[in-house]
Amino acid sequence: MSRATVIITLLGVSVLFHSSTSVDLPRFVGPGSNVTVAVGRDAVFICRVDELQSFKVAWLRVDTQTVLTIAAHVITKNHRISVIHGDGTWTLVLRDVTPADGGSYMCQVNTEPMMSQLHELHVVVSPDIDDEASSGDVTVDEGERLALRCVASGTPTPIAPSVWSGHAAAWALTGSSVILQCTSEAYPIAASYWVFDGELLVNGR
Repeated sequence: MSRATVIITLLGVSVLFHSSTSVDLPRFVGPGSNVTVAVGRDAVFICRVDELQSFKVAWLRVDTQTVLTIAAHVITKNHRISVIHGDGTWTLVLRDVTPADGGSYMCQVNTEPMMSQLHELHVVVSPDIDDEASSGDVTVDEGERLALRCVASGTPTPIAPSVWSGHAAAWALTGSSVILQCTSEAYPIAASYWVFDGELLVNGR
């Protein structure tokens, strides 16, 4: 709220009038966003602003301080970027996302002082296993030590398979049923199978 003073002189007498005016500043509707997309997909950031008046909304990339868009106009030369405006909403669209696109983006209003809202982009890269650097098929005798090596890259960092060995033998009477359980954890999901006397068991056989 601002207070204005008006001085009027009538017949040599100065009279002071005070009036109050209220101006609503722009405000963001809702918080910033955390967007997670896979490489090659499109990322969308939504910025909603009320009471914009004559101010302008801009999108920026924070780490490089690059202005991407102002109002409904694209400023950057990056052809993958576009902006959609309508009903108090400014939507930044980044097509065909690459790992380098990950980071912070800012929706900014040119008030005094400047108003801003942060949005984060997380880019997911599918795991890629280095077959040459990883262990291949290994055969060992019972009781021997075995070291397996798995080299993989990706975002987030891939988790190597966890191997757990429980009881080596399960006993059962002839003609009775027995349950053998194998549990594995890995990302991507591990492919597990059973082998009996050197032969692969398929569909319980």
